[in-house]
Amino acid sequence: MDQGCSVPVSEREAVPYRNRCTSCHMPSINAANVLHRSVADHRILRDPLEDDDAEALESIVFQFASTPIPEFELRRAKALKMAQDAIELQQDQNLAKTAATLLKQLVEDAPEDLDLYVAMGNCALIQNQPREAERYWSEVLRINPRHEETLLALAVLYQDNMQMLSAEHALKQLVALDPWHGSNYGRLAGVLLYRGDAAHAIAAAERGLELNPHLWKLHEFLAKVYTNMGDRQSAERHQNLLKRMRAADPANQSDNQ
Repeated sequence: MDQGCSVPVSEREAVPYRNRCTSCHMPSINAANVLHRSVADHRILRDPLEDDDAEALESIVFQFASTPIPEFELRRAKALKMAQDAIELQQDQNLAKTAATLLKQLVEDAPEDLDLYVAMGNCALIQNQPREAERYWSEVLRINPRHEETLLALAVLYQDNMQMLSAEHALKQLVALDPWHGSNYGRLAGVLLYRGDAAHAIAAAERGLELNPHLWKLHEFLAKVYTNMGDRQSAERHQNLLKRMRAADPANQSDNQ
């Protein structure tokens, strides 16, 4: 049975409680000592500032930090943000070059900082320096051989530059570390087929579809491979599945999707 209030009626009805359960069970908290700050400046200036200084346009890092931030951390955050912006702003080579200069200075003080090497590789690639990108990303794997993001980046780099043996090694390492991404098996299938290993290419592509049946390009891939191998039944099975997927999703109509 429910139990009523154990506080005497005379006490419950007294000011400031006035017989309200929330007075005891949900008491108000004095917020007089809570710091309130505006996160953004919403002012509309009558006379906008005319300042072409690039520093004025940069994000203010750790603007509301309660304690001083070490200078190295400020520089690191600025450089990493700049490198990320270079990727997002349509592969901005000038921004990537500036970020790379800052990152190289930072890595002298933090030679084991993986994020710095990843960003340096990204900046090098934006500047059409694939060898430099490979060197920086290889350094990431030297420090941490299980860094999946870098393994994938290197695999793509090798594949784009037709270094298929290196691409195969990187992708096999990747699927060994994380065997649950179908797209990685699909990429491995393409590399294996290029290297003449059709049997293992088929196995990789079929595994990719087991993990993610929506990878319609793998049906297209397998239909072609099975056709070339003379396995019409398997080729027709994947062709039919591909037709059904394209009918269900018009975006899959183009071979270039």
